[in-house]
Amino acid sequence: MLDVTKAIEESADTFFYQVAFMMGIDRIHSMLSQFGYGKPTGIDLNEEYAGLLPSREWKQKVHKHVWYQGDTVSVGIG
Repeated sequence: MLDVTKAIEESADTFFYQVAFMMGIDRIHSMLSQFGYGKPTGIDLNEEYAGLLPSREWKQKVHKHVWYQGDTVSVGIG
């Protein structure tokens, strides 16, 4: 059984797929938002972009599709 340290050492994507699947996109989005993902840093950096923090709302707006649980898996290693 892998723990998070071993999963990082071995670059075990399947571990992070499972974690993302169990957490779900709403919890992942909420947590990453608190760390500032999807927003500019506020540091004076040339050509800085906010980046993309996927959510159910983003997928519906941009792709006109609902979020599937399988979409969450790729966010786990993103």
